[in-house]
Amino acid sequence: MIHPKHVLQTLQIRARKKWGQNFLVHENNVKSIFEFAHPSPKTNILEIGPGLGAMTQVLCAHAKKYIGVEYDPILFGYLQETYKNSNTLFIHQDILETKLEDIFPGEKFEVVANLPYHITTPILDHLLTQRSRIQNMTLLLQKEVVDRIIAKAGSKTYGRMSVWIQSLCNVEKGPVLKPGCFYPQPDIDSQVIRLTPLDVQIDEKFLAFIRILFQKRRKTLGRILKDQDLSTTNVQADYLQLRPEDLSIDQLKEIFKKTL
Repeated sequence: MIHPKHVLQTLQIRARKKWGQNFLVHENNVKSIFEFAHPSPKTNILEIGPGLGAMTQVLCAHAKKYIGVEYDPILFGYLQETYKNSNTLFIHQDILETKLEDIFPGEKFEVVANLPYHITTPILDHLLTQRSRIQNMTLLLQKEVVDRIIAKAGSKTYGRMSVWIQSLCNVEKGPVLKPGCFYPQPDIDSQVIRLTPLDVQIDEKFLAFIRILFQKRRKTLGRILKDQDLSTTNVQADYLQLRPEDLSIDQLKEIFKKTL
């Protein structure tokens, strides 16, 4: 595996901080991410931000069909020249502007991505619109974000993101990668996570309700509901004395139904 620094020098460019470019350095990290992803044999794979292709070669070799969406025009050109397999397609586009219904239309697919930290939430939101077709998503994220996603009620990191993602997906945490695993080195640890969409229908009003609750997370549930002119009549009395962060997802769903 050629060090990203040398490839960037050959291309006469630098990593773009504004695009969240931090490239994997070590072959063993690529292997551990792939093994954790454990994609199904001959599946369709969407890679978001393939960058310099650290994961691309192994994904292309495994996939029935591979699509990589890359925003950087120079890296897009590099990828096209480097990986010319018959099952491989690169798209030069912002993933947030990509019509996911046009990706593997009518077929299921798996996602692998090293996501830019500053737009993780919008990308997750975008991907989850197609959760009925996505078999699973293996994502390399800021460890702090993973902590928030996997958090349970009562912990400091439990919040809107925890409830949102866990309501829609089964969550498994994977390897932690230290800053030295990347070039350039980020300031924080990263972690791999796998999200497997659940066969559930979630009321968008419930997600809006959760957003309101955790915006006021230091207040008690009773106070928040009163401030929002929502009925507390049918809500279990002891719940009203708790803060949103103390309530499990099942309890929050129960409370939501009783405020309608």
